[in-house]
Amino acid sequence: MAKKRSGLGRGLNALIPEMEKTERDAQSSRKSIMEIDANLIKTNPNQPRKHFDKNKIEELALSVKRHGIMQPVIVMPDGEGYRIVAGERRYRAARKANLKSLPCIIREVEASEGMELALIENLQREDLNPIEEAMAFKQLMDEHGMTQEKVAEVAGKSRPYVANMVRLLGLEEKMRNLIVGGELTGGHGRTLLGLPSEEKRALLAQKIIKNGWSVREAEKQVKTMLSEKPKSGASATKEEDNEIFAMEEVLRERFATKVHIKNGTKNRGKIEISYHGLDEFERIMKLLRK
Repeated sequence: MAKKRSGLGRGLNALIPEMEKTERDAQSSRKSIMEIDANLIKTNPNQPRKHFDKNKIEELALSVKRHGIMQPVIVMPDGEGYRIVAGERRYRAARKANLKSLPCIIREVEASEGMELALIENLQREDLNPIEEAMAFKQLMDEHGMTQEKVAEVAGKSRPYVANMVRLLGLEEKMRNLIVGGELTGGHGRTLLGLPSEEKRALLAQKIIKNGWSVREAEKQVKTMLSEKPKSGASATKEEDNEIFAMEEVLRERFATKVHIKNGTKNRGKIEISYHGLDEFERIMKLLRK
C-alpha cells in the first residue's frame, strides 16, 4: 500500500478508508487485484485531465511492454463492465501496448462517489495543468455540491488557492489554451484578469510570451496599463493604438489575411480586409456571412 502523502488533506483517504496495516489485510489487498479484460474497461468522462501527452503515453507503453503494469488501475462497476476511477494513463498505455487484460482493483462505490474519487485522485497526483485543476475544482463544486472550503480540505489546498485557481476559468479560451500549452503560467493568467478587456489581455499575453516576463513583471505591466490616461488631441493615444493592434490581431486570425483598422474622429473609422484573387474573396465573404 502506498504511503500516505503529507500535506494533502483528507483526500482519497477521506472517501476510501485505509485498511489496517496488518499482514492479514495486506494479503487480502493483494487478493483484491484482478485481471480484467481490457475491452470491459471504459474511460471516465469526468476525468479532469483533458490533455494526454502522446510522447509520454508512447514511453509508458514501451515500459508496459517490457515490465507490465506495476500499479493496478482502480475501477468501479458500471453496467456489464467497469469505469476507471484512477489510472487512465496506465490504461491508455496498456491499450497501445496491445495488452488483453489489466490488473485492477475494484471499488464498490456509488457513481457520484466514484466521480469524486476520480477528480480527487488526479488532483492529489499534482500532474494537472492549472486549467485542468481549476476545472476539477469547479466540477467538484457544481456537480457534487462541495463548497470551496470542502474542496480545499479534500485536495489539501487552502481556500484562497482554490478560489484563485477557479478564477482562471474567467479567461477567454485563447488565454486558457496558452496556459494549457505552457506558454503562460497560472500566475500569469490571474494577472491578466486584472485587465478590463479581452483586447488588453491578448496584447499583454503576447508581450509576456515574447519577452519572457515573470509574473511579477507582468503585474507591473498591468499597473502601468491601468494607470494610463487618455490624452486629448486628434492623434490616437498609446492605449488606443494598443487596443487597435490587438483587435487587428483578432481579425487577422479570423480571416487569415491582412486586416487594417483606421480609427477616425467621432467614433468613426474603416476596417480594410485584404484579399488576393476571387477565391480568397469568396472565402472571406463566407466567413462574414456566418
